[in-house]
Amino acid sequence: MKLIKNYPKTYDNGSLWIQPANHSTILPYDNCFEFHYINKTPIIRILGSPSVSKMIRNILNSISNKFAYGKKDVDHMQNIFTYINKEYRIGKNYNKAKIGWYRVIGDIFEDLKNKKFEKVIFKLNTLLKSIKPLIVIDTNNTYAWNYSHSFKRFVKWLNEDFTVIIRTPFKNLKNIQNNFPDSQINNCASVINYAKNSGILIKNCKVAERIINISKGNIDAIDIILKNSKRELKTLRDLKIPWKKIAYQTIPNKLKELYNKCNNLKKFKIQDILQITPEYTKSTLYKYLSELCDLGILTKNKFKKSIIYKLRVNKLLFNKISQYTNYIRLYTDIYLRKTIYNNEI
Repeated sequence: MKLIKNYPKTYDNGSLWIQPANHSTILPYDNCFEFHYINKTPIIRILGSPSVSKMIRNILNSISNKFAYGKKDVDHMQNIFTYINKEYRIGKNYNKAKIGWYRVIGDIFEDLKNKKFEKVIFKLNTLLKSIKPLIVIDTNNTYAWNYSHSFKRFVKWLNEDFTVIIRTPFKNLKNIQNNFPDSQINNCASVINYAKNSGILIKNCKVAERIINISKGNIDAIDIILKNSKRELKTLRDLKIPWKKIAYQTIPNKLKELYNKCNNLKKFKIQDILQITPEYTKSTLYKYLSELCDLGILTKNKFKKSIIYKLRVNKLLFNKISQYTNYIRLYTDIYLRKTIYNNEI
């Protein structure tokens, strides 16, 4: 929960997030719900289950005494919200407002007991809309569940109106991703926290996204960018990018040896590079040079009857092909840096 509590605003966009976590940080069965209010963002945390009824009970229990967070700007059940507003916010009568909220919660529990699911879903949705929370669902080993269809449907229903974050152990990550192919991992919050623990303050999520895109999710490239940039990163202009070092970290491994030799030559013809790369055939060399050109790392120009190659990172082209931000491996790499999380994600 460390990332979610520290950076709730980076999650609050209506998406479905997956948060890999240590198994020891998952909610236990004897304490299966929590409510937090951090930076004006309500956070409901419950333990996931293949039983939708159990998850609804956990949500109701987490908000059972949180009537003060309920707003009256919802489309339904206006009577209760008008009553709470009158008694609590205007009349300062805490007990009457609390009793009114308890009655609504009690009605939903009664409907759930009588299996009136349409009423339950309607009332639960209205209460949640009045609070506007992030909903965090902790899951254990979902591989062991006999069925998960109801869980999937309930999560997707919640995600229609709310941001949902599924926290799951690393060993269970693949199963959750298969069940929710549209989910994302919040690498932005991870990089902000990683930089903070390295003594660098990133004040803008766009800066973190830019670092992720340029580095293509490579943790070593991120280290290079942070090392060369200012200690406080407010805007993109504060980033100092050593493009050649970043290019080396982000290119495929098969091209790295050739990249180093190109970097030593700076400018060269095909005959020059052939002399120092006997391990490559001419056709392979042409193919690899072409790939480096496509990646925006090499430029080639025709001079008389020869092709001149030059190591020069084309920033526009390099940035154009660096737009994917859901790097799963990056989160794992950051987690493995023991100085960062220490069992607290």
